[in-house]
Amino acid sequence: MMLEEESFDRNDFMSMFKKRFYSFCDKSPLFIKCKITDVGITIYDYSEDVDENIKSHYFDFDFSHDEKYNIKTIKNFLVENWYPIINVEKVFYKKPDPIEINEIMVKDKCSFTEATTNFIKSYKKKTFRLEKVLNESNSVIVRDFDDNNLYLYKSRMPVSIFMKQLFSDKEEAFKNFSNKFEMEKQVLDKKE
Repeated sequence: MMLEEESFDRNDFMSMFKKRFYSFCDKSPLFIKCKITDVGITIYDYSEDVDENIKSHYFDFDFSHDEKYNIKTIKNFLVENWYPIINVEKVFYKKPDPIEINEIMVKDKCSFTEATTNFIKSYKKKTFRLEKVLNESNSVIVRDFDDNNLYLYKSRMPVSIFMKQLFSDKEEAFKNFSNKFEMEKQVLDKKE
């Protein structure tokens, strides 16, 4: 019987961890800094630009797993606890159904033809979580909480400005998301 020995090289682990973690940070919707030691990492969130609002969290490395697993653990914490939530009110227009046409005719004292050309305006609150920022394509990936799917939204404003607004003037950022971002497509959720 042959015994396989798997060797562990801490330097290789740290090298791969740093490379992959910095790549993750580049796409993160947070303005984070980190301090890496031989046994763990402390993450600081500078998103709110106010010293007393700097959040930090320490993670021990789990050397029984690879660097991908360790980054996934960190990402899961950040997504659930620190990633920004976007609340918007979407406007929808629909043609009136027969009952609504009758109500419009009575209320507005108009003809059937006029009533059928009226569109009914309704509002729906939508909640998204910003999960990735793609500066090179001026896009973001958001999770729609209604269906729990990820969507790619293209921006007609610099994403970097939107990101700064998201942490300094949420109301203006939410308006900009409604007016200046357009959904391009649904994207695959890799569950990294």
